[in-house]
Amino acid sequence: MQMNQQNMADHLEMITLRRRAIFKGLCEIMPGSQAQKAVEIWQADFSDKPVYALQPFITRVSSDFGLDVPRNMVQRALINALSLNVAELPDDPLSDRIIKTPHLRASPETDIVFNTLLTELLSSTENQNVAVILNIRTSLTEQIKRMSIKRELQDSLIEYIHEPKSYKPPSGLSVEQMKAILHFVYVDLCEFISPVLADEIMSESVKQAEQLPEASSCNPRDFL
Repeated sequence: MQMNQQNMADHLEMITLRRRAIFKGLCEIMPGSQAQKAVEIWQADFSDKPVYALQPFITRVSSDFGLDVPRNMVQRALINALSLNVAELPDDPLSDRIIKTPHLRASPETDIVFNTLLTELLSSTENQNVAVILNIRTSLTEQIKRMSIKRELQDSLIEYIHEPKSYKPPSGLSVEQMKAILHFVYVDLCEFISPVLADEIMSESVKQAEQLPEASSCNPRDFL
């Protein structure tokens, strides 16, 4: 089932504490300005990982910032910081920024409802001419490339968009990312087909998704 409001609040508080700890650990091995940028990377691409699964993040930071510090030293600094009491942590380095989409993976039920909506919307274009289909796929691909989505998810989404019969929509997106993608598809349908048909297609897609057992815990209309 989807997270209720209290569980979501607890999750976001936990992410904030980890962010503060990551920042403290990074400040021991790099300038504060770089540490803040590295925390942004952690927030966007690694905050969904287990707390001590740090190696992929360390690899990314070492590569992006050209660190000449041994990786085991970076790991030690981060683990030590993650073990500190809350009172020992610095302020949230991103507190003055708008964190639009803290990484919060959708529930399996939400994945299924989203996949159904996306599949229904895209399959509705199959009876259009080749130019329309190509325009929609190309437009959606470009919009997904501009989203803050992990590279492997981007690649999987793009593969699915271009060959929906050969691939399945990937799991691992946040609810906000799902909403954005469905919005992009709807806008493209309006532009390349017509607003009237786009509304009809969206309505029919929602009806199909509402028949799913998972719709009882994830209302398809919440994506609209």
